[in-house]
Amino acid sequence: MLLSVKIERARASGASQQELQETARQMQSFKKLYDNPLVNAAVTFLEPFPVGLLVTLVSAAVLRRREPVGVRPRSDPGLTTV
Repeated sequence: MLLSVKIERARASGASQQELQETARQMQSFKKLYDNPLVNAAVTFLEPFPVGLLVTLVSAAVLRRREPVGVRPRSDPGLTTV
């Protein structure tokens, strides 16, 4: 399905027969690559990963706990100095 759409778009844009064959060859190699479950899982993971990482870093920066100015940190009452 997608292969024929890609080729039809290339044909409509005025691509030569050699370019159409090259496009078809590339699409077939991508299909063969995606048939491998490990490659498919890796690509599926990597597609949303940059967006998730960015959202995580931004939210961590925004929600970071800050000590109020002039307040000393409390010492742990369970620790005693000898």
